[in-house]
Amino acid sequence: MFSPENYSRDLDDLKIKLAINVEWYFEKERLIREKYLTNPPELSDLWIKQKLFRSALKPIAAHRRGDKTDILESKGANMEVYDFVEEDLERLLLMWVSQFARLGKKQKNAIKKFSHYLSQRFVVKIGNTRDYPIKFGLRPEVFPREYMEDAFGTLGYPVVNREKRVRKNASEVARANLYLGYEEKTEITGPDIISVIYRFVLDIANPDHFDIDSYTTFFIREDEDQFLEGLEDFSPGGIDGKEYITLNKEKRESADMEKFEDDLKPFFDSLVTIGFHDTIRRLVGHGRHTELNYEQAAKIIKELCDKYKTETFLLPEQTTFGYDPRVSSEEWKKIIANNNAAVEYFSKYLHSLLSGTLEEIFSDQKILHGFSYAVVEHWHQVPDYEVDPATSVLSTAMLKLLMKAAYYYFLWPEPNKNKDFNKHEKLQYFFFKEFNQEEQAVLRSAMTIALYHYEFSVRSAKCPRFRRFERTQMKTQDKMNYDKGNQVVEGSISIKELITARRDLLKKYPELGEKLVVYFYQLYKMYRETSYVLDMRPENVLKNVFLLGEWALLTENIQVTIFKDKQGELYSKVVNIDPEDNFRIAPEDEKDRDPNEGLATYGLNLAGPVAVRSLKKALARMIDEVALAQRVHGSKTEWPVWKKALQWMIDLFEQSAKDAADGTQFTTRSIRAEIKNNINKALKTIARYIH
Repeated sequence: MFSPENYSRDLDDLKIKLAINVEWYFEKERLIREKYLTNPPELSDLWIKQKLFRSALKPIAAHRRGDKTDILESKGANMEVYDFVEEDLERLLLMWVSQFARLGKKQKNAIKKFSHYLSQRFVVKIGNTRDYPIKFGLRPEVFPREYMEDAFGTLGYPVVNREKRVRKNASEVARANLYLGYEEKTEITGPDIISVIYRFVLDIANPDHFDIDSYTTFFIREDEDQFLEGLEDFSPGGIDGKEYITLNKEKRESADMEKFEDDLKPFFDSLVTIGFHDTIRRLVGHGRHTELNYEQAAKIIKELCDKYKTETFLLPEQTTFGYDPRVSSEEWKKIIANNNAAVEYFSKYLHSLLSGTLEEIFSDQKILHGFSYAVVEHWHQVPDYEVDPATSVLSTAMLKLLMKAAYYYFLWPEPNKNKDFNKHEKLQYFFFKEFNQEEQAVLRSAMTIALYHYEFSVRSAKCPRFRRFERTQMKTQDKMNYDKGNQVVEGSISIKELITARRDLLKKYPELGEKLVVYFYQLYKMYRETSYVLDMRPENVLKNVFLLGEWALLTENIQVTIFKDKQGELYSKVVNIDPEDNFRIAPEDEKDRDPNEGLATYGLNLAGPVAVRSLKKALARMIDEVALAQRVHGSKTEWPVWKKALQWMIDLFEQSAKDAADGTQFTTRSIRAEIKNNINKALKTIARYIH
């Protein structure tokens, strides 16, 4: 720090120290990044990805509708889906391999076979970085992703495809795999395609010994191996790989129906189901309840859970995370030049606001530029929003969400900036801590004024806006219609299509219904044991979810395919193609809550009245299909009229009472939770004020 006695000596020492800090911890890192983006090393992760997206991958929607299709046709809200183009991939690999090895007939045949294999087996999904399409009508409306992060980040639903979202998704897949997969037989971790291509190109001299499925070590890998994490790193409770497999086998090898008899027995023994959604469903012809009783249903469930205990209902997948490969090296150069101009404008104005000691220190252009670049880049990062602990739609968090939605939809303001510089560890440690409190206050004030001046200048077109160096996830996943190269006979077909236009397949291939019984039962089991339920992403949410209460069947997320193996035997495959994003009933005890979960997970109140009921109805419907194939007649069909009338009255009163009790419990619990939440907020505010 500065003292009057040795002012000049301290100032010189500080300038030298800050210059060294900038050189080693700011400029060096920035220059390495710029070199990597503008001229990535051959066969590096980014180099391979860029070439693939430029020359060998094509949006799936464009395959179906032609090259002139609007790119929005191939976009989901969070991911774009691509297919390998076999001929283009082969041409690309031939060009790469020719630089490292001599191309003989053996190598050319290996490349052709390898290209065919990749294009037949894998689909590539990449996270959107800017657009967030939302379909209100026939055509999607596109919003900046920062708007959605501001709206939903505080509710525990990260939207920007950064590391936080990637880890959240991985944890949800690991949880779902415990109930829907069978890890010992079929690993959920698929091959790391980028590493596969890298090794194939370098090992082309001996292509006969190349094993793609040996590259399944890491569930998530950051480009250039910055971090490497296996499935066990995302397992519930931090269990290791062996413990995960043991737990997975426990969840799959026993139906454990006695645990859920309290809920399933009344459901199957009832003659009708009562409720708003049930009434609407009956009016439109979808309301028939199963005629099997609990004993009959339980027998079928137990037999099928044992029969298909090693069946997996998920697709192997693997994720890499790094800079957006859809941005070319030429575009990165433009972004870098643009950003340097933005930082230069900011730094000049910042320096004009300083005086005395600070002006002298920041007259060093290296120090000024390094500090300014770090400040402006941090300003443009998406804020890391604190998750609101609210668990109910009755909360102020829900009101804030509605207000934000209206604000963004009608006014289209500039997205929020990252104003919390206390979280920038390098700025704190290598700059601010070198100054006394008064100097820090002056520097922070000048920095704030300069940032708002910069914002005003950007909007006045006096200087360019700094552009983020976007990073995102790239996921490779087995295709639905791939299974060890066996022939596809039917599919892939969504469960929505299966129960409507293609009901003939349920009769033609009885094991489809059997596997769907196990699938829906395992989902129900997951909910009862963990309080989580998968977002099935049903179509037409307003009609199917809120009106009909249909969550599980009217969706594209569940796909079925019929295959013929090498011996000519037919078999089916049932998969959930996207097991990410879970809803949860909020635990009563705060200790059981995840601090990263908020209203997006807890408060929509869909898990209880809609999702779980729909799961049970889907389970009953598939059990009916199995019973029909097995010629099992429901015992309720043989009941006399008086018994049916009596049971109908019992169902009416019991279910109405239960619905009322559940509604009262939910409302009371929500109010209690919100009162507690607001008291905690008030106490924290008082504590901060006192401090």
